[in-house]
Amino acid sequence: MPTMRVRETVWEPPSPHQLLEKARKGWTLVALEWEREMSADEATSMGLACDVPFGLRIAGNSLTLEENPQERVILTAMLDLLVQDDLRFSEIANALNEKGYRRRGGGKWTQSAVFEMLPRLVEVAPTILKSEQWEALKARL
Repeated sequence: MPTMRVRETVWEPPSPHQLLEKARKGWTLVALEWEREMSADEATSMGLACDVPFGLRIAGNSLTLEENPQERVILTAMLDLLVQDDLRFSEIANALNEKGYRRRGGGKWTQSAVFEMLPRLVEVAPTILKSEQWEALKARL
């Protein structure tokens, strides 16, 4: 017989009444999941502290990465600005901000933030740009 599983987000432990009510409706408690915040040092020591590259996000299975469509648009816009125009990083940051694009966490783009994206742009450029555009950009970088 198929089994239905439901994961409920809670803000406080369930009361005995809530547990009994679920049991009366045919539900069986099969797991408890606990979470707490941890320091960066603690996460590093457990091998959990790694940044997800811009343009990707953790997939629903929590095991792999998948494309982040909103960030992919920003990467494409950055590459377009680098390829089509001979702009300074500050001008690229201004253009991204004018379009309403924001960094992770909601901050505005800055000259240094655009510069720090260069290694990531080099990684993704071949998948976004046509080969002749990529070769021209690679020569300039």
